[in-house]
Amino acid sequence: MTKLSIIITALTTILFASNAIAQKQPKKFEKLDISIYPKTKQDSKRIIIQLPIEKNEDNLKIELFVGMEKMADCNSHTLEGKSTEKNIDGGAYNYFIVESTGVSVSTKMACLDAPTRKFVTMQPILTSYNSKLPIVLYVPQNIEVKYRIWRADTIIQKVKSK
Repeated sequence: MTKLSIIITALTTILFASNAIAQKQPKKFEKLDISIYPKTKQDSKRIIIQLPIEKNEDNLKIELFVGMEKMADCNSHTLEGKSTEKNIDGGAYNYFIVESTGVSVSTKMACLDAPTRKFVTMQPILTSYNSKLPIVLYVPQNIEVKYRIWRADTIIQKVKSK
C-alpha cells in the first residue's frame, strides 16, 4: 500500500467516524406551550411542528408544503386552496389556517406515461425559523404538511455597479 492510499484511507475513516458521532448527538428543543392556540374544529386537524434549536436562526427559513398524495400524470399539478396567517396577542404568536377541498388543477399536456402517486401541493408557505415557538397549522383532515429548512449562504456577495 502506498503512503497516499494509507492517508486517504485514514482521512476517510476519520470523516465517517466524525459524521457518525455528529448524527448520534440528540437535537435540543425548547419547551413549548401550545395552550394559547385555538382548539381544533371538527372538520380539521392541528399540525404542530417543533423545530430544534439551531445556531444563527436568523439565517434560516422554513418552507411549508401543504398537500396530499394523488395520482398525477406528467402535467404540473397544484392543489387548490388558500392559507391565511392569523395572530394571537397582537402578533406575538402566529398560526396558519388552510382551506382546501382537495381539488387540484393541472396543465394540459399530452402524457404518454401512466399516472403515478405524487405529493400535490398548494403554493408553499415561507416563514421564519424560530425554535422558541411552534409552527401551528389547522388543515382539513385529508391534508398533509411537509417542510424543509432553507439555510442562508454565509458569504454575502458584493454588487458591482456599472
